[in-house]
Amino acid sequence: MNSRGLTPIIGLVLLLGITAIASMGLFVVGVSLADTTQSSAEHEQAEQSMAQLAESGNGIAAGESRRSSFSIEGSTEGQLRADSSLGTINITVTNRSTNTQLLSMERSFGAVIYEASDGTEIAYQGGGVWRQDPDGGSSLVRSPEFHYREDPDPTITFPVVLVRDDFSTSGSTVGEMVAHTSERHYPDRPSHYNPLQDGSVLITIDSEYCQGWEQYFEERTDGSAAEDCDDGEEGELVIQFSVPFDLGSLENGVMIGGGNGRTNDFDGIDNSSDFGNSDEAPSATPLVEAYLEDARNNGEILPADTEIDAGLYYDDGNLSNGNLDFNTTGGDIIIATEQSPSFDEGADYDIIGNNNVTVYSTGDLVGNGGGGGQLGEPGKEDQLRIFFHSDVDQIGHKGQNTDVHALIYAPNAEVLLGRGNDHSLSGALVAEDYDFGTKFDVVPQLMNISIYEQLGDAPFYYLHISETEIHVERD
Repeated sequence: MNSRGLTPIIGLVLLLGITAIASMGLFVVGVSLADTTQSSAEHEQAEQSMAQLAESGNGIAAGESRRSSFSIEGSTEGQLRADSSLGTINITVTNRSTNTQLLSMERSFGAVIYEASDGTEIAYQGGGVWRQDPDGGSSLVRSPEFHYREDPDPTITFPVVLVRDDFSTSGSTVGEMVAHTSERHYPDRPSHYNPLQDGSVLITIDSEYCQGWEQYFEERTDGSAAEDCDDGEEGELVIQFSVPFDLGSLENGVMIGGGNGRTNDFDGIDNSSDFGNSDEAPSATPLVEAYLEDARNNGEILPADTEIDAGLYYDDGNLSNGNLDFNTTGGDIIIATEQSPSFDEGADYDIIGNNNVTVYSTGDLVGNGGGGGQLGEPGKEDQLRIFFHSDVDQIGHKGQNTDVHALIYAPNAEVLLGRGNDHSLSGALVAEDYDFGTKFDVVPQLMNISIYEQLGDAPFYYLHISETEIHVERD
């Protein structure tokens, strides 16, 4: 046989080989597509089953029933398990002014988990449904039982759902969810009331589905409350809410403890009934602490210059180093200080421009010397505002002669200023008590002003926290 006779045979063999390889490739692709389709169907079925489980469990937590049946549809290769120790939640409610805890609770969330044949997990935890892919990333499937409403009255409602029982099985499962215990944590006593006038709620969630929880809180609070899962401990999410600083009105420019001011001590106050009650004024402590933290982390160190421009500053002592001009032509100046005294009693502090200078202090206003300086300027009292931490119980001294032209906000302190002759005090005052050696001139610009600050976190006034333990019973 010559080579010319072999050519058709070789061509036929090559054609058959190529056809076989192509067929095998199509078979592999077909199998892969079939597996993907099967997995997608299994995931969708599991998500629907878990969503129904969540609806039943959350209805129990809301008090709609004591028990409810469920059915989990899964493949023969899928695994269903309950783990009462999976994930933890810690909720701490703190009065920031007194630094006392109103509530502290830590619980194991527990979870019901369906693990699909490809390793994907669909889990019911904390009232929500979460999906965790084999690579470890998690996402939100159904919202948990946490409700945050910002308008009109910022409110947190958190019925914490805890799963109790441990089991593992394969395939489909039917059973009942049964309420075991239920307890209200806030409000639960007369001292735990709504609306809160001061305080913060710190929620820490440690979960395998941390990214899903993070996704939910970012959507609900515009990201203002949540610290990312990657920011701190691995798998841990921290969420904080704070009661805003809200002074509805600085009543007639003077608020004294019990409203017990004396009209002959103030120019601009004609009747004793015109004095506001500083006992009803919000503490400045949360405000001072929030700005101290912000200034440390994001501000500049107050420079040792004779003129300060607009910006956020942390003072490490330069504020009390002598004469200083605040140049506000470029915007507001904000200074947070832990120095005591905050200012030099013998120095002059002037304001350039039309914007504000606000100082947040944990120390005394001025030192115990004779003084002779001037803090602020007549006619610009509304541009200098000084807020004091509640730990400061006395501001100034009986021998103090410094002129002060500002808003002094210290509802927990006694203010002792203007003790010498020919010295002046003007602006507005919020204090527990006072002792002046000269009349305090209340300026119209600061009468009845309102001050609102949102402290950096998502705001709230109303708080409702409860917990319900649910047992999962299989038929």
